[in-house]
Amino acid sequence: MKKALLLIAVLLPLFFAGCAKESLPPETIELSVKGMTCQDCVDGITGAVTQLPGVSSCTVSLEDENAVIAFAPNKLTAEQIEKRINQLGFKASISEH
Repeated sequence: MKKALLLIAVLLPLFFAGCAKESLPPETIELSVKGMTCQDCVDGITGAVTQLPGVSSCTVSLEDENAVIAFAPNKLTAEQIEKRINQLGFKASISEH
């Protein structure tokens, strides 16, 4: 019985620590995206980025040549998002503010 309680005492904080990581606020980045020529480009980028794990929103502007993406930083990095857009044949780069 003592071993079971000890096991629970050790594992319970680890469980809640994992839950805390899940509740991190989303991070938002802006990327410059070159090479878009039409709405199909916008839709393709939006669809591909939205499918990445941890992405909660993606707004792509053909006119402004950019993308604004909110994502869970514990599941994805800005560099992975940039790489995914580049894999589609566009030139994406993280905007400096």
